[in-house]
Amino acid sequence: MKNASNIFRLCLFLTVGAVYFIALIPVNLTGAENPEMLAIFEVDEFAQYAHVIRMVTPGETFLESARNFFVYLHYFYGFPFYALSGLTLLAAKLFLPDFPDGTRAIVCLLRMVVSVLPMILSALLLTRLAARERKLPVQLGLFVFLLTIPAVVINDFWWHPDSLSLLPVCFVFYFLDRDAERFGWNYYAAAAATGIAVGIKYQGVYFALTVPLLLILAVRRKKLSVRAACLHGLGFVSVMILFVVIANPLLLLPQERAEIFRVQSQLFTETSVGMQTRNSASIFSGFNLNDALRRDYGDIWFWILAAGGWVGAAFSADGRRRRMAQIVLSYAAAAFAVLAWSPTNRSHYFLALALPLCCGFVFLIPDSFRVKSVRREAGAILAVLAAVQFCANLVADTNLVRTQLNRQADSAKIAFYHELGGALTDALAQTGAENRMLRVLRDAKAYFPAQPGVDVRQDWDMLTIEDVAEYRPDWILLEVENIRRFGAASILDEAIDVGELTPIQSFYAAAQADAIPGYILAAENEAAALFVREAAGK
Repeated sequence: MKNASNIFRLCLFLTVGAVYFIALIPVNLTGAENPEMLAIFEVDEFAQYAHVIRMVTPGETFLESARNFFVYLHYFYGFPFYALSGLTLLAAKLFLPDFPDGTRAIVCLLRMVVSVLPMILSALLLTRLAARERKLPVQLGLFVFLLTIPAVVINDFWWHPDSLSLLPVCFVFYFLDRDAERFGWNYYAAAAATGIAVGIKYQGVYFALTVPLLLILAVRRKKLSVRAACLHGLGFVSVMILFVVIANPLLLLPQERAEIFRVQSQLFTETSVGMQTRNSASIFSGFNLNDALRRDYGDIWFWILAAGGWVGAAFSADGRRRRMAQIVLSYAAAAFAVLAWSPTNRSHYFLALALPLCCGFVFLIPDSFRVKSVRREAGAILAVLAAVQFCANLVADTNLVRTQLNRQADSAKIAFYHELGGALTDALAQTGAENRMLRVLRDAKAYFPAQPGVDVRQDWDMLTIEDVAEYRPDWILLEVENIRRFGAASILDEAIDVGELTPIQSFYAAAQADAIPGYILAAENEAAALFVREAAGK
């Protein structure tokens, strides 16, 4: 009977997960008509896309094909992210006849398999973590609540490593729960999962306090000697490092290892200091969370109550619940310290902290309200508060989905490109008569899809007059946002390196004044501006 009940629960959760998965497909088919369209909505997807396509491009020999797959070159994220993406596309090639031209279907598949699916599995594991012993309505409620947190929904809209990085973190919780301070194979499976999490996006580092705490508590309870605790601590670190390397085999190749370290050092600098300008984000706004965190996760009262649920569980008479609370709270303390210290705080960085912490709310809600007691009254109030937050999440999710579904039709950048149709035809006719290609220089997030007769150049750094002089484009396509922000003289006050930012500011200031040497402002809307070489304009 118990097995039948467990099978029914599993089928119910899988059904809910499948409905959630299918519901996101129409949304994830948007914003990807071509690779360049990725840049105007999610520039990270654009940066990643060419690399994963190259990974699955066959070489002339098997070794060349294998090298294409493993030497993925975009070392901002670990190999597991690109490996899963590449394997997804290898499978996609079997049923997408126009591969690699079907960008829309390809990107949707990547978003669904690499972002949505791991998020559903993570929510399942977290539900098991916090509500394994609770009744079905509480379990199902927590599962649905986690999937409808606005930050989760937003993260399901793009192809990025955050969901995949969260999954091994959840497996660490799962294995430490199963181990129950026996320090057996589940403990070392947790070490392996930590290594994989570190190897994707460093989030396994958040367990830096957890493992020492478990070992210290085991020594205090006389479950381990000091020597055994030290050996298990060393063993955990050794297995973790081993799986960082297994997950990232290019670390074994000196040349690629040096490039990985260089890119990661650059990424660390950009995250901790900024790109061109200093980051100055704070997770707090006065005594509340900043607007992004409140919008995407909930007000501070919800965070406090959720953390309070785990704190209460830490003093529970139930040994498993107490142990899991100690694991989650130590993990959350380390994660919060890292994120609070970092001057770059994007909303999706908090997924690995917020989702495990949110599960603590479940401990505040009783399974039954039949017994008359103060606890029942308090539980009813807390259940209402959880329902209020859930309803707020659904309202936010509805707006997010609507915006995402309409984003192509509403995009001013796409509209601007289509408005250039006649001018583009004339320019192509002129350059065709000169037996050359039309040269277009653009900002990274400006929209100009690849097409015959056009050579489009884009630099991940901001543009300067020197770039224009070197390339001598016929057209310069700029984001209005960049013109306003980097054209202002005050931007130099935020500079990390004034000498590096000054030529950038000079160029965008010239664009703002319609004074780019040799170019005139030919067209503009609220999102983009086109400057045409004067000779070409005439």
